[in-house]
Amino acid sequence: MKHITIWLTTLTALGLLALQPVLAGNLSCGSYIILDNSRNPTTKYEVLKKCGEPKYRQGDTWVYERGGAAHMVTFNNGLVNTITRGRR
Repeated sequence: MKHITIWLTTLTALGLLALQPVLAGNLSCGSYIILDNSRNPTTKYEVLKKCGEPKYRQGDTWVYERGGAAHMVTFNNGLVNTITRGRR
């Protein structure tokens, strides 16, 4: 039984590591998901409407805190360009 628990824990950890790049380029706001570099880019107004006021704003970079992580949303010409995720 101990070997099965270790195996499942390892498999779960590897799965989460594999998903990390996918999770880095999005921001979840309730039932909405904001994506970076999408074919249909999200505007600043839409991000504000769907996600609310960011924790911090510095020019074209907004920071949201979600799920124990800080998400930096960078805009270019008023459209979402990149979303990077880091620890608080």
